[in-house]
Parts: sequence; structure tokens; C-alpha cells
Amino acid sequence: MVGLESSSGILSVMMMRVRTRRRPVLPILVCLLLVAFLLRGCLFGGRGQGEGAGDRWDEAEPADLWDAASFVWDGGRCHYESDGVVYGRTGVDVSDHQGYVDWQAVASDGIDFALLRVGYRGNTEGGLFLDERFEANLADARAAGIACGAYFYSQATSVEEAREEAAFVLGVLAGRPLEYPVAFDHEVEPGTRVAGISREVCAQAADAFCQAIREGGYEPMLYGNT
Repeated sequence: MVGLESSSGILSVMMMRVRTRRRPVLPILVCLLLVAFLLRGCLFGGRGQGEGAGDRWDEAEPADLWDAASFVWDGGRCHYESDGVVYGRTGVDVSDHQGYVDWQAVASDGIDFALLRVGYRGNTEGGLFLDERFEANLADARAAGIACGAYFYSQATSVEEAREEAAFVLGVLAGRPLEYPVAFDHEVEPGTRVAGISREVCAQAADAFCQAIREGGYEPMLYGNT
């Protein structure tokens, strides 16, 4: 998981990535750092556990915010610590690949939030599909006191397809509030319908999706790999 560049603010969120696409349906917890650059200067969350941790990070230059030596691993999880203040929150990324999730157990394990897959576009024909566990995961995670965001696994090859995906997500969410953003998860991998997509089209698709999500009343976020 890597940061995507933007001229606006930045948000540090610690993710325990549990999603698997080609592995057995078992919960797999792998600690990753997600550095998301929100569009148009909107920053949410990003508060640490200590005095002064709620300062707006988007008011400083990135070089003033991140020190590689301050990323600390503890018990298999990573956090960012500066001057004794711990920044970031630990969350899980979940889709129907995990099957049933015991959200009470997740909450008891110190997980603060969850990003839940709303749906996905097929890797080949390109149909749009609802994640079979989204509704149950949203209800059960909230019942366990876990704040929620969402994401859509995109295979958009154009701005039009990205807008179609955003409309699909907004239709499923139907105005229901989320504590965390809606992420555009556009992963370009060999053998998929987006394998030959250009960087320019990737950027245009991401921008179109995020604009539509923002217009729909949710905070957008970019979520992906190199």
C-alpha cells in the first residue's frame, strides 16, 4: 500500500489488511500503512492519542510530517510515533472473501475502524457486483462499535466507467452516513481488463470517481498499490 500524491492534505491510517482475492476464504491480518491523499484539501480523522494530536496535518508540508524512523512496529502492527505521541488508527479491510467476521472479537482486538467493500467490477467482462457480505458487515461492525468506511474494487478503463462505479456505490449506500471515506481501489494487475491502461487514464478515472462520491455527500479517498 502506497501514498498517492496530491497538493492537498494527507491522512495517516494504519490498516490491518485482511482482504484476499485468490486465497482461501480465511481472515488474514497483514499490517500495512495506508497514506491517503484526499482531494481538494479535505482531511478527516488523523488524530493521535495525546495532547496536540488533533492539529490539522494538512497545514504542514509533508517533509515536516513524516520521518521514516518514526514508523514503529509493535506486536506485528505498525504505528507512527513522534515526541511520544502515537498517530494513526488501526483498522481492517474486509470483503466477502473473509466470509463471516466476528466483529465483537475484532473490536476486542483493538481495531478502531473498518473499510468494507461495497462491491467490485469484474476483472474480465467488467460487470458490476455487490459484495455479498457488505450489508451484514456494516450492520455487525457498527453493532460492535467499530467506525466504518467503504471501498469499491475498480476495473474502470475510462472516466465513464469510473462514474458508473461511483453511481453504483452511491446507490448501495443510499445516503447512509459513514465515519470514514469511500475509497477508490483501482488495482492494475496482469491478466485483468485494465492491464494495459495508461497512467493518464488511471488518474482521470480516479478523479471522476472521487468527484462523484464527493458530490454524493461522502469523502473520497484513493486506495491502491504501485
